[in-house]
Amino acid sequence: PAAVPFACSNSAMRNNASPKQLPKTTEWRSMGKAVEMAKTSMLQKMGKAGITQVPPKLSYENDIVKDLVGRYDDLIKAARRSFAKSTEFCTSSSLVCDTVKELGEFLTNINSVVMYRAISEGGSPPPPPPVLGAYLVKMSIAIKDTLKLRDQLQLQVGGSMVVPAERFVQGSMEASLEAKKKYSKACLEFDAAEGKLKALNRLSPAATGSDYQRLFLSYAHFWEYRQRWMHREHEAGVMLTDVVTRHQIEFLEQLVHTFQAQLTAYGEAYAIMCALDPMIKDLRAIVATRRKEMDENRAKRQRDAADRARYIEENKYQDLVALFSAPDLAVVNAMCVGAGADQEAMLEDLVRILDSYKQTMPIIRLGITKEVESTQSAATLFRGNSTATKLMTAFTRMTGRPYLIATLKPSVARLIANPKGLEVDPAKAKGENVEENAARLRAVCADFLNAIMSSISVCPLPFREMASHLQTEVVERFPESRFTAVGGFIFLRFFCPCILSPDTNGLVDPSALTAEARRALILISKSLQNVANGIPFGAKEQYMTCMNDFITGSLQPCRDFLDEVAHAPPNVRDYLPLASLREVYDRELPSAHGSLVRNLERICKSLRQYGGEAVVPKLVE
Repeated sequence: PAAVPFACSNSAMRNNASPKQLPKTTEWRSMGKAVEMAKTSMLQKMGKAGITQVPPKLSYENDIVKDLVGRYDDLIKAARRSFAKSTEFCTSSSLVCDTVKELGEFLTNINSVVMYRAISEGGSPPPPPPVLGAYLVKMSIAIKDTLKLRDQLQLQVGGSMVVPAERFVQGSMEASLEAKKKYSKACLEFDAAEGKLKALNRLSPAATGSDYQRLFLSYAHFWEYRQRWMHREHEAGVMLTDVVTRHQIEFLEQLVHTFQAQLTAYGEAYAIMCALDPMIKDLRAIVATRRKEMDENRAKRQRDAADRARYIEENKYQDLVALFSAPDLAVVNAMCVGAGADQEAMLEDLVRILDSYKQTMPIIRLGITKEVESTQSAATLFRGNSTATKLMTAFTRMTGRPYLIATLKPSVARLIANPKGLEVDPAKAKGENVEENAARLRAVCADFLNAIMSSISVCPLPFREMASHLQTEVVERFPESRFTAVGGFIFLRFFCPCILSPDTNGLVDPSALTAEARRALILISKSLQNVANGIPFGAKEQYMTCMNDFITGSLQPCRDFLDEVAHAPPNVRDYLPLASLREVYDRELPSAHGSLVRNLERICKSLRQYGGEAVVPKLVE
């Protein structure tokens, strides 16, 4: 200071300039100041000039304020978008409320009953409850009141949070950031002035000469910008600290106001909704009742539709079955004739069809009655090959196959195991002892007959019903043939054919039958048939007379057996059919219908040939 004289230039003295208001000299004009600041900034970036350090707190708070500005801007934008969507929601919801209200008013009108019945699902449902329309009107009003509360809440949130946030950002935050910018500029000005002063001080006294005014102005600029820098630092620090502090307080205050507004709005909305509770309970009860009624109606319609479909399906072949069930059996006979080589398979299909409809036994009973009425002698009963006889034979074979196997298989197996020594014809005995063979044949026949007579407990019920009806019909016309008619049916049509051909009836494997076994089975079949007929062997088969003692001794036990077979139990008609309706609908009826279509010409020709012309149009249809 002692080296710096307080001398001023004449211009400075004339202008009475003070150090705080220095004149713009050639060393520090505006252009010179700008150049000096640019020069200083460049040297600082190059690291050749000192930089006035910004206080860490000031820098930290400045970063915080910048971040807060961005966050507040995002908050304001999000709030504006939310308000716009809320407005759209309220507008659309208001339209829905108006529609619900109009619907409620419509349902309260008496004409709504007609409309309700018109749009209901079938039938004539009861009219809507009288409270339904009024409830809908009340609900629409309540929803509209809730939407008004939402609008009010939106205004309150906007006034308590968004508007203050905008003022805070545009006022305090932006002013503090501007103060920080001014502080940065003051720092650069101070650094430039300091650099200028240091540059002058580094010059030698000879260089500066006696220009003390220049040195004085440099010192004056230095202290002026230092004072401005300190002032800007204090100002920016105060404003930034104020923003950071106020942000926390004002944000909490805004949240409190927002939550208070929400609490008020939600409390009023809750009160409105609580007032609707009784009405909602009534509506739920009405809906539950109507839903139950609709479910029951739907289930009923489904059951009715299923019943109709099942009825149509089950009666699809009803007319065809009626033709098969005709008492004259004309169509059955024509179908068998038209089947040609497949006659047996066709007859079995027809038996299953008729039996599934419980028509087999009525037809067989009618056939037995006609057979007895048309026969002149009991000895010729069922000896022909009528359709009724074929049907009865096929039915007994199909229903009695398990019974046959269970009854005869053990005896047949024992015979096949040892078929020798049973020939009683001297011409075929080939040196064997005929008397010993006859005794053995009688024992084997007794074994077969005992197996048959002891099987009464497992005899199929249809057998017993047919035997009972046959005996009743025969006794009325041929009293003396009471046993022979039933015996002829049981043995001639059932047991004896199976004994003659056990391989075709599933009793033995065909390869197991030797010639000796087949001959023995023929002799056994002859003997049992004569037992059933009650007729001993005579001159026609002289070699079989050795069996007459067996026949005579077996007559009464056999008659007792036939009487017992012909005594039908009370549950005789409760037997299980050969096939169910579902099975014949899937197999036999389509097969029979296909055969009818393929052989229609031959079947119609057969019907006309045997006097069934009246059936042809129905069959073709």
